[in-house]
Amino acid sequence: MLSERGELVARVVPPQSVLVTCIASIGKNTLLGSKGSFNQQINALVPAPNNDPYFLFTQSNHWSLHMKKLGGALTFQIVNKKEFSEIDTIVPKPDEQKKIGILFNQLDSLITLHQRKYKMLN
Repeated sequence: MLSERGELVARVVPPQSVLVTCIASIGKNTLLGSKGSFNQQINALVPAPNNDPYFLFTQSNHWSLHMKKLGGALTFQIVNKKEFSEIDTIVPKPDEQKKIGILFNQLDSLITLHQRKYKMLN
């Protein structure tokens, strides 16, 4: 949890923002469950009110693949904010985004449930 003092100096984004790694470990992305902050190695996509956050999160894998190509074969990959903001993605109408987001959220929850059951058996 981010303290009030931390909020005064940090880049703060609202819940349901998609955080995307852009330096070194490109491709480790997450959807925030609560308000959060991050360092310069991460870019944030704050969904507009008509965009489904979970749908956009499912698209982050596409962005990561593209960013890995932009970062090249260097030992230390980096994609700057301008390059990140120029990545194109397919965004269907809001009602379709919502349906896709719900489907993937349910699939992710089901996978997590089965992983937990599997761990309990072993």
